[in-house]
Formats: sequence, C-alpha cells, structure tokens
Amino acid sequence: TRYISVTGVQTCALPISPDDFRAADTLPAIREALGRAGIRASQVWIEVTERGFANDAACRETIAAFRKAGHPILIDDFGTGYSSLAYLQDLDVDGIKIDKAFVGSMTTDAPSKSVGPHIIGMARALDIHMVAEGIETEAQRVALRQRGVQLGQGWLFGKAMPLAEFLPFWREHARPTVET
Repeated sequence: TRYISVTGVQTCALPISPDDFRAADTLPAIREALGRAGIRASQVWIEVTERGFANDAACRETIAAFRKAGHPILIDDFGTGYSSLAYLQDLDVDGIKIDKAFVGSMTTDAPSKSVGPHIIGMARALDIHMVAEGIETEAQRVALRQRGVQLGQGWLFGKAMPLAEFLPFWREHARPTVET
C-alpha cells in the first residue's frame, strides 16, 4: 500500500495479518528487509485490521514493540467492525484507515454519506492520524482535505504494485525528509 498525503508527503504501509502481527519473528524480519532497502522504519506504517487488535496485554505489548522500533501503527478498515470511541481510545495507535465505503459515499447523496465525517470527528477528537482509503476522484480528495484528513490512498494517486515495482517507484518519487 502506498499513501500520498493530501498535502504531498509520501509514506507507505505494510498490511500485516493479525497472526503475523502477533508472531515473534515478524518485527525482526521487517527490520532486516527495510535495512537492506535503505528505508527508515518511520516511513513504513504497520497496518492491521480491527480484528487484529484483541483487547489484551499481549496485543498492547506488540503495539509497543513496533512503535519502539519506529513504526507508526494504523488500524485498517476502521468503521467496518466493532469500532467505538472507547475502543479507539484504549489502543495506543497512531492512526486509522477509513474504509473506502465511507470515503466513496461522502461526496454522494447516499444514506451513509455522514458516516465518514463522524469517523473523522472521532479521530480528530483523539488527535490521531487519518488515512482515507479508496480515493478515486478529485472531489473526494478535496472533501477529505477540507475535513482534516492527512493521508490518502487510491487510484487517484497510483495503482497497487508488487514489491519489486514498488521499491524503484519509492526511490523515484519519495521526497527527502528531515528527521529531528
């Protein structure tokens, strides 16, 4: 997954299954691969679906380990499971990925068009990052930007690609960043 900020900053995310997220060898394998590729951990969000975040101590330890290694943690498909403000507040995550169903309906007359703005309001109340999934039109990008969504993903910005294509693409399009 490649994200292009609605403000122009580029990052990427690595979707991880709930089982791999909890596996002891996942973080070391990611660390090694990024080291070989010359990519900083802070440039790669770790993305796990809601069901991957069991509300237990082991999950919190795993989140802490990834964050200590420098990876931001993102809840994928937020809003499609049993999301709530309390659930989101209890997890020490850096952001949410707003499901494309809610992004797509925001600029239509669909009955669900208000769900996306409510999710955005929850994330803003907790001061966490937001990634909008499935941005296909300029109107969607503008509407999300106006509501304060920081990052977007979708066909408007680029196609999905395998790792062998992604790394050269990243090197060609990544903007230099200054770490403090």
